[in-house]
Amino acid sequence: MGIKSVNSREAPYLVFINTWKHIRESGLDAAMGISALVMLYLIRWVFTTWAHKVPKHQRLLFFLNTLRSVFVILLYTLISWLVNMHRKDHPAFKILGSVPRGFQAVGVPVIDTTLIGAFARFLPASVIVLLVEHIAISKSFGRLNNYVIDPSQEMVAIGSKAGVRTPASGVITGAVVLLATYTLTSLFFYIPSASLAAVIIHAVADLVTSPNTVYQFWKVSPLEVLIFFIGVFVSVFSNIENGIYATVCISAAILFFRTLKARGSFLGKVRVHSVLGDHIIGEDHRKVVGSYGTFGSSDHAVRSVFLPITHDDGHNPQIDIQNPYPGIFIYRFTEGYERLGDRPWNDPGPSRTKRKAQRNGGDTFDEEDGMPTLKAIILDFSSVNHVDITSVQRLIDVRNQLDRYTAPETVDWHFACISNRWTKRALVSAGFGCWRGGTEGREHQWRSIFSVAEIGVIKEANGEDDEGGEVEAEGASVVTPIATPGQGVKRRRHSKTKRKGAIIQGLNRPLFHVDLTNALQSAIANVEARHDIEHSVGVTTSTGS
Repeated sequence: MGIKSVNSREAPYLVFINTWKHIRESGLDAAMGISALVMLYLIRWVFTTWAHKVPKHQRLLFFLNTLRSVFVILLYTLISWLVNMHRKDHPAFKILGSVPRGFQAVGVPVIDTTLIGAFARFLPASVIVLLVEHIAISKSFGRLNNYVIDPSQEMVAIGSKAGVRTPASGVITGAVVLLATYTLTSLFFYIPSASLAAVIIHAVADLVTSPNTVYQFWKVSPLEVLIFFIGVFVSVFSNIENGIYATVCISAAILFFRTLKARGSFLGKVRVHSVLGDHIIGEDHRKVVGSYGTFGSSDHAVRSVFLPITHDDGHNPQIDIQNPYPGIFIYRFTEGYERLGDRPWNDPGPSRTKRKAQRNGGDTFDEEDGMPTLKAIILDFSSVNHVDITSVQRLIDVRNQLDRYTAPETVDWHFACISNRWTKRALVSAGFGCWRGGTEGREHQWRSIFSVAEIGVIKEANGEDDEGGEVEAEGASVVTPIATPGQGVKRRRHSKTKRKGAIIQGLNRPLFHVDLTNALQSAIANVEARHDIEHSVGVTTSTGS
């Protein structure tokens, strides 16, 4: 703009305000910059429109379009030379000026404390910007070209729009730059600073996030849009470095807060059917097992799912969620279970009402006294990828606390959906995964329920049976009689089917389960087995007395 009384190093909002305050001081610099910017956008619009109208020349028009910056710089450099060729010392508008020819100081740079102090405060922001830039570019190229990103793809990104395929293009680019620094420095003298600024503005203007993109971000994650506006606000009213620090620090704080205050949910059991149209289907969607509304006649198509009892996940609140079993609780973690996710817990002791009743010697009966005793806990580790020492120690502390609560019995701890072997190893080292002992003779009443997967089918062909003979089918084989005109009933050649299965997880860890269904089955089976033995012992004692 050519306004010399404005300090462009101040906060952006001050630069904007002061620019309009001194707009009357603008001169030919404004004309050189604004006209160059308008010309750049006009050339781009013309070539883009022609490329759509003439598809066969689209590639040629594309390369001509990419040369618009070079054309504008050359044009305005020519204008600047014509205007300032006889007034180099006092140009009509600001120009680039003298540019040293070639490489003036080739060698190892000398770095002292003064130089380090000059750029040290800018290093954190520069590193963050470079990381964000590289990550954004690599992700973009991975999405566009359908490949897994590589840390060195930034080299491929340079010149990609112009058709570059390998980093060897840097040889050509370097040769052109080297040639220009040795032979064209006198031409660089007349480049208008305003026109050069217009080229830079034109190059980065497309990086500004459009309102529609911000709205899409808002629909995906409103909190991140709020962080975005905070960063913009701080950058405008302070400086870019502080804006970067603000967004990074707020994002890190939110990440830590989410992990610190991670809330799990207790789950209940719901029996569901799969419905296609107006029919109930089984495991195979092509097999109809009943009409919609006939739930009672299709028990073999029922499966159990586990939903939060508080309806926090947005499922239909009219669904009646059943308690898995009296004394058995299923808990699902919503975040990783680590040191930060270990929420502070303690025994709050009796309530104020109960303490007052105790002091007065009154009845301290609590409504919880009529509830079933704690039998087992099932933890859903589907969202847990890693545990650390503190989180495992907290599990041990909770286990010991609950054992004191349920003494002389112990609480069974079942774990479902563990996806990380190191997580399983950490739990095993803490004593989880198998029976820990307790009441004498407990090892004789433990019932281990495992998940078995079919790994293949072996068919042994039998010879064709005699007419009218009896055939026994093993496994899933089906014998179908065939009747032909004028003949008796004849049976098809059949085969005995033997199915092979394998345990999905180790037999030595009966409390680690593949899914919640298997974990609940195991917990219920062992609770009922314990109850049956206690009942039989009580009957025997009564008979003996």
